[in-house]
Amino acid sequence: MSRLLRWGQGVVNQIATGNIIVNSIGGTATPPPPIHIVDIVREEQGTCETTQDTPTCTSTSKYFVQGDAYTPPVTLLWSVTAPATITSGQGTNELYVSIDSADPATYDVTVIATDISGSDTMTKTFTDLRTAEPPITITSITRTSGGTCEYPTGGSCASTSIYDVAVSNATGTVTYNWTVTGNAVIDAGQGTSSIEVLTGQTDTPVTYNVSCTVTDDNSTDTEAQDFTDTRTAGLQPIVLFSTNSTQRTIDNGVSWQPINPVIVSRAAKSANTFGTCQFSSVGLRSTDGGSTYADTTFRNAFGSNGPYDISTNGTTWITVGSGGQASISTDDSASWTLLSPLGLNSGSATATFRSIRSNGTTWVAGANSGYASRSTDDGVTWTALPPGLNCGDPAAGCYGLANNGDTWVSVHLFGWASRSTDNGVTWTALPRALDCAANPNWARIVANGSVFIAVGNNGYASRSTDNGVTWTALPIGLNNGLTSIIALINQGNVWMAFGTNVSSRSTDNGATWTGFSTPTGSATVQGVA
Repeated sequence: MSRLLRWGQGVVNQIATGNIIVNSIGGTATPPPPIHIVDIVREEQGTCETTQDTPTCTSTSKYFVQGDAYTPPVTLLWSVTAPATITSGQGTNELYVSIDSADPATYDVTVIATDISGSDTMTKTFTDLRTAEPPITITSITRTSGGTCEYPTGGSCASTSIYDVAVSNATGTVTYNWTVTGNAVIDAGQGTSSIEVLTGQTDTPVTYNVSCTVTDDNSTDTEAQDFTDTRTAGLQPIVLFSTNSTQRTIDNGVSWQPINPVIVSRAAKSANTFGTCQFSSVGLRSTDGGSTYADTTFRNAFGSNGPYDISTNGTTWITVGSGGQASISTDDSASWTLLSPLGLNSGSATATFRSIRSNGTTWVAGANSGYASRSTDDGVTWTALPPGLNCGDPAAGCYGLANNGDTWVSVHLFGWASRSTDNGVTWTALPRALDCAANPNWARIVANGSVFIAVGNNGYASRSTDNGVTWTALPIGLNNGLTSIIALINQGNVWMAFGTNVSSRSTDNGATWTGFSTPTGSATVQGVA
């Protein structure tokens, strides 16, 4: 088979004379064979690609006709049905047909071939295909960094996160449009494949939605996903006060930095506020994490009888001291007023109070000579507690109080101690000396959950890990020769005990201790918070 004009066997050996074909070999006159179409052949497939922006496309097909007999000259007349149109080649054996459509198109191609013998006709159906260009697709929105921040206790923080979008099947130029909803904003990168998101200032996790719309030359895609930025509590600053030096740490005692000396006797901390008191009735306050201090109204409230201890429950602050006096602040230690009556109904109007602590709105204050008092309305009214808190000596002064919820432990002079499990209502004596080899004058006690540590003179210290039920003596001088442990503090499982010149530190919740030099040197340590 061949195209027309190249059809048939032996055609080149035939000579047309009118309606008679003379065989040049035998010279015999024979009538011409009838023209016969065998096939309409598509030589070039009609197909094209549509896109989202160009939903229709134009395809072109090329056709020719085949036959097995004909006598030149041959005329060809082509026709096509809608939606096809002939674009070129009419009357020839190379026909070009075009179709403009969104979907595959089916049409008929008809050809009439004519020579001296007559004509033959064939019609054949064809389909032009359409292929859709794959649209741009977002394969992922990924957070590549950030997503958390650390805030100081009682404070807050704002976190940042970096987000990248990945796409496939992009054609030409790609544009990016991001949106975020919730407590978050786009801080940088809008219009690019990577953005930085800034969340609001808070101490709780922040959940927000990140959405990106991408557009290329042909298509658009959108993807949205929820993300959560976490918050973790950071380390509180700790400030150590002495008679002529003040040091501050922000890494739990690993390193210390001097600040302008603040001469105080005791200090407490609530969130980012440090409140202090001094024997001369000076009250100083810091609201920048212990870096700088300003005077308060404390002096006017407390009079001439210097305070010995200060504490806060996060809202209310109370100081206690000599002459039965106590002072209260309800504005984060900015202003103070005297509490009444003198002695807080402890049994002595002139009691010298040495310690005070709180459990929410419940407060317990301990004094010399065994006097003690309790408040259950955040310091407004007070009721006397048993002398010596039933420690074993009714006259033993209470120098330290600590609690874990409703469980309280008090430490006294001469090694005495007692415990309450009903939020300070009733008290029971603990073994004297708390497992130490002698009866120390206890100076401080601090709790970290169910772990209690008491420290006193001559370097004695003892530890309980079961809410004060049983006690184990710690190394005398806490492995650094402390003869008198004046101040004790913990932050998490890190503990520090301070004395003049030498101090000691534990990083395993008080189980083992390592000595270090007191940051304030030879100056007498007064307090820590």
